[in-house]
Amino acid sequence: MNEETAMDVLGLQELPQDKDDLIDQIEEQVFPIREYFLRNPVVSILYQKRMRQLERIAKASTLLGAETEASTDNISFHLKAEGLTALLKGYEEVLMQARLRIASTMQPKAITSIVSAMLDVQDSYESQFMALTADLEEADESIKASEHLETGVLLLALRNDDQAAAEGMIRKERKRINAFRRLKHPS
Repeated sequence: MNEETAMDVLGLQELPQDKDDLIDQIEEQVFPIREYFLRNPVVSILYQKRMRQLERIAKASTLLGAETEASTDNISFHLKAEGLTALLKGYEEVLMQARLRIASTMQPKAITSIVSAMLDVQDSYESQFMALTADLEEADESIKASEHLETGVLLLALRNDDQAAAEGMIRKERKRINAFRRLKHPS
């Protein structure tokens, strides 16, 4: 990446004289991407595209002299649960913690690091979910990518022993997970 490309990535016509103005411009580019991670379900393909945008912003920032440091914390979240209810609760807790960390920074490298950990959690969640629900088939009806599982609704159905509702949600989630797996690893 050269200086002209870096300025283009950051939406600059000319390099600001004041470093604070440059940082403001960087944050303007980071903000909508950060908001996406805060407001949308974890979908690996869509998250990775935005992570690449953050990586370009970080490279451009460094090239133009506004080094953006990632947090020195070791960012990792672990998801290991015994049973479906514990998995769903743990998954929600981990995502909440990750989103709180994302909300606390505008640094592209830090956000990328946190989102990378979220993607690892998503993979773990999907694997565990599929293993814990292996006795159920996928839903027959088509499902949109935006139809992610609302874990709170499923937890309520499980708590109320509403098997029909719980099984319907589980079947749809199994179909959604398998659809994304096929996109990641086409045969």
